[in-house]
Amino acid sequence: MIFDLYHFRKAQAARATDVFAYDKIPPALRVQVVMILKDALGVHPRQGAYMEGFWEPLRSILCREFGVFSLCGERGADEDVRKFLVTTNSVDEFLSTVEAAFRIVEKAVPQDVETKSVLEISQGAEEAVNELNQRFLRAGLGYQYNDGIVIRVDNAKMHREVILPALAFLADARFAGANDEFRAAHEHYRAGEYKDCAVDALSSVESVMKTICGSLGIPYDRGAGAADLAKLLKKSDLFPDYLDKSFEQLTATLSSGLPSVRNEAGSHGQGPEIRTVPAYVASYALNLAASKILFLADAFADKERRSK
Repeated sequence: MIFDLYHFRKAQAARATDVFAYDKIPPALRVQVVMILKDALGVHPRQGAYMEGFWEPLRSILCREFGVFSLCGERGADEDVRKFLVTTNSVDEFLSTVEAAFRIVEKAVPQDVETKSVLEISQGAEEAVNELNQRFLRAGLGYQYNDGIVIRVDNAKMHREVILPALAFLADARFAGANDEFRAAHEHYRAGEYKDCAVDALSSVESVMKTICGSLGIPYDRGAGAADLAKLLKKSDLFPDYLDKSFEQLTATLSSGLPSVRNEAGSHGQGPEIRTVPAYVASYALNLAASKILFLADAFADKERRSK
């Protein structure tokens, strides 16, 4: 169970440069990971069929791989692993421990009712992995656990080559509004608020277009949407002639792609039924918005160079 509390919202507002961090594990996240593992691996029985539980195999794997006899000198394997997760100064060792632990959660821990009762397991494997990844997102830590391994999100080509350059462009004070909306979209994504994520993603693109219109002295309706703003920018010769076809593709995408995500999954009344926006739709909205922002940024920079 994850609750949206004040401390989380405040931490999101304070972030800058990138939407994720990679070199520091927040103390609260360490404790949360320990709590997830306690629920998913259960207790460390001192007697019975599961006398060694799943903590002892986990500690043995980690000690062998790290080349040590003990992680923190604790006698019990459960205490040793949990203390290590909370105290290790190495991001790599922390993430390796998470990786090894959740492989056991997914592959080795039986999910039958009897075993879960004996070991006092209160969280299933799928639920545990989902909560882990949500906790990472909410903490702004740029890693996810998928298919048995921990990966950095900036290993993704889209994040490295599109999201980060888009953030760099939006750091320009002229685009402060769009920057707030784009970061808010990421905050909504981390919080699992996928509907709001899609709405803010498109809003950031529209704000970029309006700012460019203002900078170029192009009058526009304050309520204009992305497609209408794109037509105004085209008429202003924002792009060289040889990019006309590319711009038409951009207009088509703006008209049929991201706005439809926003219109269908975000804004406007949702009617009597609660409409759920899947995570992959929100991710698509974020990536598409970043692509459009970067496209507009390059075109605007070229326009400014040509006007000098």
